[in-house]
Amino acid sequence: MSHTIHIQAITYYNPDTYPPIVNGSRLLAQHGFTLDLFGQDTGNHWDVSYPPQVRVHRIRGHARPSWLGYVAFVAAVLRRGSAKAALFVGHDAYGLLPARLLATRYRRPLVYHCHDFMARNRPLHLGGRVVRAFEQRFAHTADLVIVPDGERGDVIARELGLKRPPLIVANAPLLDRPPAGGEALRQELRQRGVE
Repeated sequence: MSHTIHIQAITYYNPDTYPPIVNGSRLLAQHGFTLDLFGQDTGNHWDVSYPPQVRVHRIRGHARPSWLGYVAFVAAVLRRGSAKAALFVGHDAYGLLPARLLATRYRRPLVYHCHDFMARNRPLHLGGRVVRAFEQRFAHTADLVIVPDGERGDVIARELGLKRPPLIVANAPLLDRPPAGGEALRQELRQRGVE
């Protein structure tokens, strides 16, 4: 294995409550990646353990979700983002915005890992409409988009105008199956200029 690739990933929610984020973090660590994972400190502690290669940064938020709380979260992530990251990952539309800003600031690749998208006809509060507009405008600029299944990938590719088909990665991979060594992800990253 060559040098370690360092990733910074952002989710607006508590990462402990998302098995794909927990399992994905463990798999990345198992295959030689290091990860800074930014998420909200909601006050709920689920006793989820992460390997030492994964540092979880819990950003204290407001008691209730609000657009001011989201702006404060984004500002905190931007202050903690690092040029040492080889790439930035935005989990869902709320994680995409700070990840896109960091990827632009540090001129690094952007990965958008989404399980859904914010449909244009879905009624939202002002903050949600701003995030949806950002997703509609910038999701297609990601160097790689990861989705959990092919059908959903087709819909997301069409609705968000993706330039190339998304990479399909199952939501909750079986962790007891012998791993492939991370070579598929490394190859995908190499093809997109991340060494």
